[in-house]
Amino acid sequence: TAYLSRARVDWMAAHPFKEFLPDWLQPPARQVQPLGLADLEGLKLRAVVDDKLNQAHESLGRFKTTRKQRRRIEHELADYLEENHLLADIVPKLRCCRMSGHYGETPDGAVVIAWDSKCGQARLCPDESRVEQRRLVRRYKDPALAWVKKNPYTRRIQKLVVTWPNVAAGELARFKRRMFLDLAALRKQFPCIKGALVTQEDPLSARGDWNLHLNAVLLVDGRFEWTDFRAAWHKLTAHHFPECAAADFQIDFKALPRGSDRALEAALMECIKYPVKHVTAKADAARKRDADAGAEHLAPGMVDWPPDLFMEWHEAGRRFRRTRSYGVLFRIEEPVEGPRDGITWRGRIWWEARGSSYAVEVPAVDLIQGDKSTAWRGKHDHFLNNRPPGSGPPSATP
Repeated sequence: TAYLSRARVDWMAAHPFKEFLPDWLQPPARQVQPLGLADLEGLKLRAVVDDKLNQAHESLGRFKTTRKQRRRIEHELADYLEENHLLADIVPKLRCCRMSGHYGETPDGAVVIAWDSKCGQARLCPDESRVEQRRLVRRYKDPALAWVKKNPYTRRIQKLVVTWPNVAAGELARFKRRMFLDLAALRKQFPCIKGALVTQEDPLSARGDWNLHLNAVLLVDGRFEWTDFRAAWHKLTAHHFPECAAADFQIDFKALPRGSDRALEAALMECIKYPVKHVTAKADAARKRDADAGAEHLAPGMVDWPPDLFMEWHEAGRRFRRTRSYGVLFRIEEPVEGPRDGITWRGRIWWEARGSSYAVEVPAVDLIQGDKSTAWRGKHDHFLNNRPPGSGPPSATP
């Protein structure tokens, strides 16, 4: 709550005429329930929460970043924005995001973590991006598998990456929209593509131009010639890049195993991934390699972008849907999760800056006070009734 308190003071100083604080500065009240004497097994919950917050875990064959690594990413980005005087209204949201909260359990024993504040910046925050990623996987995975199972002999799910030559600085916004329009037009030339989920990425390259590309998951019914699709994409879009018109534009294809839930989930997670690998792995690796003479130069992390290019990227993505669905995947309703009832909150969580990790409060135990204990009262009465003669007045305690 210390981060939120400082953010409230700063926000009120910057908005002296506002009557109400924004929602992200007002965490909901949650009453922590202590454990009873019979619930001491619940103390194990703290170890589970600590492991969930501070340790790396494998997912789909790869280790995920930990929450503390994602906090480092977000804080480095907030420092970058503040140093370059960019997006001043977003900086405090990034600093307060998931810095404190509560943990608890549902009646069936599931662990629940509720944060006091979330930034809501899916393009900048790795945690918010993961939330969006998981939401879209829940929305599209089951309908895609159900579509294949209706006719598994002719229907397949395929993954592809569609690229262009890099886009010059200053042209990103125009080409972002053009790329989606061209792909939608090309899809109509291939009736075998019955549905698609497409997301766009636009990281900055080492040369200072934009590596604009599309990741797509296609639902294909019948024969689909990759060579024809690649040639049609080049024919349709080569006029945008006359200096590169003689060379084919790279498109990578991969057919997923039929009916594989795990393969489809991995493909969707890869398709709907974090829009820019901007701080931890990418930026650090680039700095290390640049230190070696003749080493391969990697694309810069976002915190190393020139401020004017960062603002071009940010403005190009405003009011722009970078993930779109087509065909049988269009307008699929999102699964509605019911409210979680009966959550018992056990303790607080907060970020420890010195240790660069989350601290998890030990659940309180509701011990009965000694002077009110029925067991103690029984022993006390027995002492009063059975004290030896001539022992004097009873003492205050047995």
